[in-house]
Amino acid sequence: MFLAAAHGDTPEVHRLLDAGVDPRGVRGPQGQSLLHVAHRAGDITLIRRLRSAGVDPLAPDSLGWSAVRAAQTAGAPAPVIEALRTGPHND
Repeated sequence: MFLAAAHGDTPEVHRLLDAGVDPRGVRGPQGQSLLHVAHRAGDITLIRRLRSAGVDPLAPDSLGWSAVRAAQTAGAPAPVIEALRTGPHND
């Protein structure tokens, strides 16, 4: 699931979520959550689903970076950063 998210394969991540995979325990090699890489694809629906499933956008990776900071540093678009900040149900 992490590799799919990291490579922008959002349909696969959605499929795995639909199949019941719990995204809260999915981590990358440096302790990144799915939200640390989900911003790359710009799929706000996925970000909201992950937030709804309990993935914390402020949880740090092994470098101490939150998903919000990772997205900001990567230059993610404002709507993506806002989705990370505001939660699953806000526009």
